Amino acid sequence: MKNPLLTIKKTDRFISEIKKLGYIESPKNGGSHRIFRCEGKPTLSIPDNREIAPGTRRNLVKLVLGNEYYS
Repeated sequence: MKNPLLTIKKTDRFISEIKKLGYIESPKNGGSHRIFRCEGKPTLSIPDNREIAPGTRRNLVKLVLGNEYYS
């Protein structure tokens, strides 16, 4: 079964879902990416575009879910 995070294309919706998982956005200092941190999990760098490319989205989901991604 596919993870629901993999089906989200819009950046804003993806961000709202990872915030539900405990990620908090770090203050932005310019640049083209948004940084999210969560204690005990890897830091995420999400491109500040309308949509997230499929490969980028897949890699972000692997970082967020770790071994759960494969089950």
